[in-house]
Amino acid sequence: MQSGALGAVLLYAHAPWHPAQGAGARAGVALLGNQQLAGVIMWVPAGFADVRAAAWLFLRWLREDERLATLRARTVAATRALERPV
Repeated sequence: MQSGALGAVLLYAHAPWHPAQGAGARAGVALLGNQQLAGVIMWVPAGFADVRAAAWLFLRWLREDERLATLRARTVAATRALERPV
């Protein structure tokens, strides 16, 4: 989550954070553009990881809910079977 937040901040920055690094940049590469590209590279993969983790947790929750519903149905059926007069 931290890399996603930092990536978003780098992407939407209006000025380079470290202008001193511009001296070492290759010709034709804008320092702000390079910083924004780094922000995209940090933000997008982190977002995929977050979505994947949320989907995994959601599927676990659904499976557990289904397991509990089946258990409740069996318990109700067993209770009704015991309550029937012979």
